[in-house]
Amino acid sequence: RKVLPRFLGDPHPLLRSAAAMAMASMGQWDYPERWPELLPSLVKCLEDKNPNLVQGSLRCLGFLAEHITDEQVAKSIHRLAPALLKILKTPQFSLEVRAKSIK
Repeated sequence: RKVLPRFLGDPHPLLRSAAAMAMASMGQWDYPERWPELLPSLVKCLEDKNPNLVQGSLRCLGFLAEHITDEQVAKSIHRLAPALLKILKTPQFSLEVRAKSIK
Protein backbone atom coordinates (compact mmCIF):
# COMPACT_ATOMS: atom_id res chain seq x y z
CA ARG A 1 0.00 0.00 0.00
CA LYS A 2 2.82 2.40 0.71
CA VAL A 3 4.69 1.76 -2.53
CA LEU A 4 1.86 1.92 -5.08
CA PRO A 5 0.96 5.63 -4.79
CA ARG A 6 4.39 6.70 -6.01
CA PHE A 7 3.72 4.89 -9.30
CA LEU A 8 0.62 7.00 -9.94
CA GLY A 9 2.99 9.76 -11.05
CA ASP A 10 5.20 7.62 -13.26
CA PRO A 11 5.94 9.04 -16.71
CA HIS A 12 4.86 5.75 -18.32
CA PRO A 13 1.04 5.66 -18.75
CA LEU A 14 0.82 1.87 -18.52
CA LEU A 15 2.58 1.85 -15.17
CA ARG A 16 0.30 4.63 -13.90
CA SER A 17 -2.75 2.65 -15.01
CA ALA A 18 -1.49 -0.56 -13.42
CA ALA A 19 -0.87 1.22 -10.12
CA ALA A 20 -4.30 2.87 -10.28
CA MET A 21 -6.02 -0.46 -10.93
CA ALA A 22 -4.09 -2.20 -8.17
CA MET A 23 -4.87 0.54 -5.65
CA ALA A 24 -8.55 0.58 -6.61
CA SER A 25 -8.77 -3.22 -6.39
CA MET A 26 -7.27 -3.20 -2.92
CA GLY A 27 -9.32 -0.16 -1.95
CA GLN A 28 -12.63 -1.80 -2.80
CA TRP A 29 -11.95 -4.32 -0.02
CA ASP A 30 -9.81 -2.31 2.38
CA TYR A 31 -11.32 1.18 2.31
CA PRO A 32 -12.09 2.61 4.80
CA GLU A 33 -11.56 0.04 7.56
CA ARG A 34 -8.05 -1.17 6.74
CA TRP A 35 -6.94 1.68 4.46
CA PRO A 36 -8.55 4.85 5.83
CA GLU A 37 -5.95 7.12 4.25
CA LEU A 38 -6.69 5.98 0.67
CA LEU A 39 -9.10 8.74 -0.38
CA PRO A 40 -7.30 11.50 1.55
CA SER A 41 -4.00 10.49 -0.07
CA LEU A 42 -5.58 10.49 -3.54
CA VAL A 43 -6.99 13.96 -2.90
CA LYS A 44 -3.51 15.11 -1.88
CA CYS A 45 -2.15 13.71 -5.15
CA LEU A 46 -4.83 15.64 -7.06
CA GLU A 47 -3.52 18.84 -5.50
CA ASP A 48 0.00 18.21 -6.84
CA LYS A 49 1.40 20.10 -9.82
CA ASN A 50 2.75 16.95 -11.48
CA PRO A 51 0.31 16.22 -14.35
CA ASN A 52 1.28 12.52 -14.36
CA LEU A 53 0.43 12.19 -10.68
CA VAL A 54 -2.86 14.01 -11.16
CA GLN A 55 -3.76 11.81 -14.12
CA GLY A 56 -2.84 8.60 -12.27
CA SER A 57 -4.86 9.69 -9.24
CA LEU A 58 -7.88 10.53 -11.39
CA ARG A 59 -7.66 7.12 -13.01
CA CYS A 60 -7.50 5.45 -9.59
CA LEU A 61 -10.50 7.45 -8.37
CA GLY A 62 -12.40 6.45 -11.49
CA PHE A 63 -11.76 2.77 -10.88
CA LEU A 64 -12.45 3.13 -7.16
CA ALA A 65 -15.73 5.00 -7.70
CA GLU A 66 -17.18 1.86 -9.26
CA HIS A 67 -16.72 -0.03 -5.99
CA ILE A 68 -17.23 2.29 -3.03
CA THR A 69 -20.46 3.58 -1.59
CA ASP A 70 -21.77 7.13 -1.72
CA GLU A 71 -21.35 7.30 2.05
CA GLN A 72 -17.66 6.54 1.71
CA VAL A 73 -17.23 9.28 -0.90
CA ALA A 74 -19.19 11.73 1.24
CA LYS A 75 -16.54 11.50 3.94
CA SER A 76 -13.94 13.05 1.61
CA ILE A 77 -16.12 15.18 -0.67
CA HIS A 78 -15.25 18.38 1.21
CA ARG A 79 -11.66 17.99 -0.03
CA LEU A 80 -12.32 16.05 -3.22
CA ALA A 81 -14.68 18.53 -4.89
CA PRO A 82 -12.37 21.59 -4.59
CA ALA A 83 -9.39 19.56 -5.86
CA LEU A 84 -11.36 18.37 -8.89
CA LEU A 85 -12.65 21.86 -9.59
CA LYS A 86 -9.12 23.26 -9.43
CA ILE A 87 -7.95 20.69 -12.00
CA LEU A 88 -10.84 21.64 -14.27
CA LYS A 89 -9.86 25.32 -14.10
CA THR A 90 -6.09 24.85 -14.51
CA PRO A 91 -4.88 25.31 -18.10
CA GLN A 92 -1.59 23.57 -17.21
CA PHE A 93 -3.46 20.25 -17.41
CA SER A 94 -4.42 18.79 -20.78
CA LEU A 95 -8.03 18.78 -21.88
CA GLU A 96 -8.08 15.03 -21.34
CA VAL A 97 -7.02 15.37 -17.69
CA ARG A 98 -9.42 18.24 -17.09
CA ALA A 99 -12.28 16.24 -18.61
CA LYS A 100 -11.50 13.29 -16.35
CA SER A 101 -11.88 15.56 -13.33
CA ILE A 102 -15.62 15.88 -14.01
CA LYS A 103 -16.39 12.30 -15.04
